[in-house]
Amino acid sequence: MGLTLRRLEKDEEYLKLKKLNDRIRNKYDMKGLHAAYFVQNGLLNKYIGNVLGRVSTMEKLKAEIKDLLENIDDKVAFIKKTDRVNLISRAIITRIEAKNPKTFIISSSHSVAMSVCKSVKKEVMSNISDYEDESYEAKEKQIYFINRIE
Repeated sequence: MGLTLRRLEKDEEYLKLKKLNDRIRNKYDMKGLHAAYFVQNGLLNKYIGNVLGRVSTMEKLKAEIKDLLENIDDKVAFIKKTDRVNLISRAIITRIEAKNPKTFIISSSHSVAMSVCKSVKKEVMSNISDYEDESYEAKEKQIYFINRIE
């Protein structure tokens, strides 16, 4: 479904995109929609690349991906241009402190949200310990992997 969302967005078929978003949300709630966004925005591919350096077997890789998708709301923040840096940063710090994930992902799409995303990542990193960040930036996309230091 995430790949279909990506194609519809690329083809600028916004009515179909909205309808599919609504169907996903109605069937799978927001958790399912967030998982679809994760694939739509190309985050899954980048996440696999990030995790490959830490896992030693295919089974561990599958377990990491499954855990992420099942707990996506605890491990991923999709930053919007309307987000307030101090509020979203505090929420992310709280999630990291409470759940202690191996990886937390902060992501944004579109240029206006990218500056908010960068500020959020900076604020988060200045308030947590035992984590390091890895960034990926492309046209209209920004991804920060906040990886726990093992």
